[in-house]
Amino acid sequence: MLTTGHPHRYFEQSAVAAGSFTDPRSITPTPSGPTRVERALFIKAIVAQTNIGLFDKEVTQQQGQFASVVAKDIEDVASGIIRTSAAALWNGNDTSLTAPTTTQYMGLLAQITQQFSVASGASIVDGIKTAVATMLADTTHNVRPSAIYLNPLLIDLIEKEAKSVKLEFNTIEVTPGVTVKAIATQAPCRSFRTRSSRLTAPPPMASLRRPVAPRTTTL
Repeated sequence: MLTTGHPHRYFEQSAVAAGSFTDPRSITPTPSGPTRVERALFIKAIVAQTNIGLFDKEVTQQQGQFASVVAKDIEDVASGIIRTSAAALWNGNDTSLTAPTTTQYMGLLAQITQQFSVASGASIVDGIKTAVATMLADTTHNVRPSAIYLNPLLIDLIEKEAKSVKLEFNTIEVTPGVTVKAIATQAPCRSFRTRSSRLTAPPPMASLRRPVAPRTTTL
């Protein structure tokens, strides 16, 4: 979505119209409409810079390496921006979208209000299944969980748990050439694409995906 300016403005729908029963011979509906709240958020900027001195410029030019050195520096700058953005996407320290207190993002872990915990020694896999089932039991929202984003250490704990109880995870291909492990949950069956055809996954599954940068996820 393109920004509408600074601040960027958008609408958040908090409720939908509800149906009601009526006499079929005297239909008298009660008018109602979706409840929308206007929201605003502010554009954030991430910068990086690299410098090369005149001496190094002259030396690398004489060595015929100046172009490759500059290209590597530019690549490092771009990589640094992407890594900073990826980490702040989850762990940014801003405390509000509408009234920013820092120049960083407001991390998703601060925006997500619905959380689940797994007790020490309890099954992580069972905890994930219960969390998904609880979300799907909410009749006020159309919940469509599709993936669980975890850091590598938590994935390692899940794999060790699966190994100890001889639990086999399904494997699905989310995009051509990219496969992930999947846990069977109460989420509705969904389709996924393979290289040769489009298939429907037999059991409902939630895929385990590694994030693009180290981060902490609370279950």
